[in-house]
Amino acid sequence: MEATITITGHEQALAAISAMVARARNPQGMFDAIGAHFESSAFERFNRGVGPDGAAWLPSQRVREFGGQTLIESGDLRRSLVHVASATGAVIGSNKVYAAIHQFGGKITAKTAKGLAFGVKTRGGNAARKVVVKSVTLPARPFLGLDADDPEQVLRIVSAWLLAGGGDAA
Repeated sequence: MEATITITGHEQALAAISAMVARARNPQGMFDAIGAHFESSAFERFNRGVGPDGAAWLPSQRVREFGGQTLIESGDLRRSLVHVASATGAVIGSNKVYAAIHQFGGKITAKTAKGLAFGVKTRGGNAARKVVVKSVTLPARPFLGLDADDPEQVLRIVSAWLLAGGGDAA
């Protein structure tokens, strides 16, 4: 007695795989979705005042004296977060020159004899006092990086994008 095996539906499976391979040839939409996720994740860190590792940022002197949130006096740094996607990846960052010193920390030394001048403002926006120093050391307050759940989120984005078959899914 001879056994016969009939496979059905393989044409649909091959078509689905072919569609995924075709999408993978132009992954810019996928990288755009991944970049948007990391941009959103970094934006949320500002709201929570934590780094990618979940550790709270050391409160700034302004926050200790007058309240508010660290790194969000005007909100410019948080609003400056952007991502750019290409066919080979995504980059997230800020165009603010002071973004790196907040991300990595470091020492700023005055270039003039007078020193570095800071106007510390109250919550009402009025100058409370002026501080002049020769240098200031800022602690790292990282806002860019991978959260613990980011790898899983990226896997979800990639899976959804590859399986979408039509428009760019995120």
